[in-house]
Amino acid sequence: MANHDNSTYVQTRSKDYTNHLDKWKLIRSVMACEVTEYLRNVGANEATEAAQHARQKAYEDGAIFYNFVSRTVKGMVGSVYRKDPTIELPPEVEYLLTDADGNSQSLIQQSQEAVQEDILLGRLGLFTDMPASKVDENGRAIPPSLQDQNDGMLNPRIQLYQTESIINWRVERIGSVNKLAMVVLAEDFEYQSGENEFLWLVGKQYRVLDFDENGFYRQRVWRYNQVGELFDGDGGSSYIDLSPKANGQFMTEIPFVFVGADNNDYTIDEPPIYPMAELNVGHYRNTADNEELLFIIAQAMLVIAPEKSIAAKWNEANPDGVKFGARRGLNVGEGGSAMLLQASPTSALTEAIKHKEEQAVQIGAQLITPTQQVTAESARIQRGADTSVLSSISNNVSNGYEKAIQWCLDFLGSTAEFTFTLSNDFFFGSLTPQDVDSIVKAWQAGAISKDVMDRYLVDGGVIDDKVDLDDMNEDIKNEDGMVDLDAPEDAPNVD
Repeated sequence: MANHDNSTYVQTRSKDYTNHLDKWKLIRSVMACEVTEYLRNVGANEATEAAQHARQKAYEDGAIFYNFVSRTVKGMVGSVYRKDPTIELPPEVEYLLTDADGNSQSLIQQSQEAVQEDILLGRLGLFTDMPASKVDENGRAIPPSLQDQNDGMLNPRIQLYQTESIINWRVERIGSVNKLAMVVLAEDFEYQSGENEFLWLVGKQYRVLDFDENGFYRQRVWRYNQVGELFDGDGGSSYIDLSPKANGQFMTEIPFVFVGADNNDYTIDEPPIYPMAELNVGHYRNTADNEELLFIIAQAMLVIAPEKSIAAKWNEANPDGVKFGARRGLNVGEGGSAMLLQASPTSALTEAIKHKEEQAVQIGAQLITPTQQVTAESARIQRGADTSVLSSISNNVSNGYEKAIQWCLDFLGSTAEFTFTLSNDFFFGSLTPQDVDSIVKAWQAGAISKDVMDRYLVDGGVIDDKVDLDDMNEDIKNEDGMVDLDAPEDAPNVD
């Protein structure tokens, strides 16, 4: 059995985790618009440190950042939630609807965050926990009182963990399946600073979910203060050992589920938005290079050749320095000359910027050029690519929450049934006007029934899926000058 000495190793990170950190960091930086570190260091070759800083600052100030990623991700999340999720919960866990995590975050709000995390990094975790109301001096759980239960302190909660917080994990092959045997979660915790009741510091704790020597699920937590030392504050412990129970019984399963972009296994999926994040940074670099180019060579440079003139005479003839323009003259001395030099126009950088914007549109960011006209077939193809990614993410998040909610019920000893499903109907108006016209004409020609036509129009977003079709058709039938849709075939036609 592991002991307190494992505090030395609990911060160990999975090799797969460390291999993906740079990608995750780039995506987070792009989302936060904190991307200057990804620009070239153009000031490195300047002679002095002051000149280096000045050159680099001018270069960075000229860069323009269009956040393709943020707007695209928000649009994709909005597409998933264009229609409300289907959620039906039994009374025992209805509290999740308004407070899923114990911090007043509703189930829908948390699931929206889960979808966004899955689009961004392709991975997250959902952890279902039954909180213990108290612990003894050794950090072990004290059985809750009836008052604790009445106060809602025993309600199981669903916690969402970003992929950066899931630092290590292990699976074991049992029979024909891989079973999660360990997962280590990095968390923040607050503690009071000495005697100052108004100053709270943030430390780091590592929550280990695994099994004891008897094969039962347990939690162990190691805490570290702000400077990385094992925490030993007043009334607190650096080590906590818990053995959660479900309906009074020790558990043989870790109530934690990975949610990925491709599937929900333990392996790390590639972040769906990473290609666009790289493109976004490349576009940002191109704007910086383009602005610097314009500043340095786009303006004309005056070249003066004051022949047969010495410096004193030059200064005498031009006491205020060299100025030129429509209202100024220029004395270059006897036999001298002056001319303007200007670089030939180049479109290489502007073409690179434009090309990256077009690539971003292809990836999914039509918002860059919202007025661009595309053919109906091109729109269908592009929506199909987006839908395949969104469908996978929507289904994976739905499956993750199904497991998490089931564990909530298991903790409470309930066998009640429930439903949690995110929508896969992502786009408004998937039918073009030409499609609608063809469907209506097919109905008018007797090729399809009214029911089939209505279903096409509902699926295509022309008719809201919340509309009662029977009531709608009854209203149509009762309108003046309209044919009774249920009338026999020999009924007179009304033009």
